[in-house]
Amino acid sequence: MHMSLNVLLKSIEEEGKKEIEKIRKETDEKIREIKKKYEEEAKKKAQKLLEEAKNEARLTKERIISNARIESREMIDAKMNEMIDSVFEEAQKRVLEASDAEKKKILEAFAKDAKSEIENPVLYVDKKYAKLLSGAKAEDIGDFGVVARSADGKIQVTNTLSEKMEQVKSTMRHEIAKVLFG
Repeated sequence: MHMSLNVLLKSIEEEGKKEIEKIRKETDEKIREIKKKYEEEAKKKAQKLLEEAKNEARLTKERIISNARIESREMIDAKMNEMIDSVFEEAQKRVLEASDAEKKKILEAFAKDAKSEIENPVLYVDKKYAKLLSGAKAEDIGDFGVVARSADGKIQVTNTLSEKMEQVKSTMRHEIAKVLFG
């Protein structure tokens, strides 16, 4: 009987070892499955984060490029406007530097325009140009040109170089830009 007990104990021990080994294998397998599952989830999350980062980088790049384009366009437009303004300044400078005979013709043309708008106006020119337009009164108008007022003073037409340049700027700016910049 003793022997049989030993055999029985040995058999139980063998069964226990097999069961422990089976449990260990199942546990290892479960651990591998869980580890694999988490590794896959981690890869998916990493891939998703990478894609989000790529998208963000692409959007940032596009935003930077777009802003650079806008800034460069604004700089170009500002320079173009500066050049157009210099054309007007040069034209104004040429009139002011013209001979007295040429200035007289210009003042007479300004006066003629004013007379077409007001019947029998009183004409005024700046004091420094008074000698160039006969029949005009000298007044400190601060510009080259003619100011015409009705006899009762209710109607006034200002035909000065600055006024004319502003009118020309608004109507001719586009045309000048075409000539300058094609």
